[in-house]
Amino acid sequence: MKIILLTVVITLTGLGYPHAGFGQNVLPERETYQQKTVDHKTGLPRSRLTGNFKRISDNRYVLHKSGEGNYSRFRDIRWNLESETELRDGLLCPLYTTMVIRNRENRKVYSYKKDYDYAKKIIRHTHYGENDEIIKEDTFSLEGPTTDDATLIHFLRPFMNDLMDGKTIRFNFVSSEPGLYKLKARILKQDTLKVGPQRLDTIKIAITPDMGIFNRIVDKFLPPTLLWYAKDGPHSWLKYEGLECGRGSVHIITTVENIVPSI
Repeated sequence: MKIILLTVVITLTGLGYPHAGFGQNVLPERETYQQKTVDHKTGLPRSRLTGNFKRISDNRYVLHKSGEGNYSRFRDIRWNLESETELRDGLLCPLYTTMVIRNRENRKVYSYKKDYDYAKKIIRHTHYGENDEIIKEDTFSLEGPTTDDATLIHFLRPFMNDLMDGKTIRFNFVSSEPGLYKLKARILKQDTLKVGPQRLDTIKIAITPDMGIFNRIVDKFLPPTLLWYAKDGPHSWLKYEGLECGRGSVHIITTVENIVPSI
């Protein structure tokens, strides 16, 4: 998903994150939203999607997304995504993410599953073809705060107080290529954004690769991925600008057209 990366090998050490903000923001019991995506360069429509994020137990949440249009190399398709997360000490940890892509005749053309094994500290990413045959399998180490393209927007929500205090959040990110990358998030400014008929106060967040001593160069020359969240709790996600699904993919703008939170 959506992150511009440098091919520099950096040891994944010192992956710290602030603890003060944990637990200060309540995630919604249920949240439903509709979003649209356009090509950043041309402004042409790419897809529409409906999302549903809800609590299923004291500390577990499930996310369902259903979309149609264009995604990655696929054209005129429909897809369904499901991801389950667990809240541990204020950190929203992914347990699995699955995605199934079908054509207009409802025939499966591609799917994948990411499994997060915290006991063995392993992430398994499995790609499947149209007949559910395994095309490719990848494994990564699971160490420190980790999220992926499905769970990123919710992963950042418990950090909003820290971000508004000017702190930098560091975490690992599993892309849909797949790849495992070290990233950082920081606040750019407070902003206003039109959502439907409303203009909302928002927090604008920038995400860039975390390259240690090279961060100043990265921040200067690489355009960040941008995310907007409602300033008021539960800090609903409202807008995204960045790559669609990984290196070489389309630069997109995704905006929320309607959102219904329920605490």
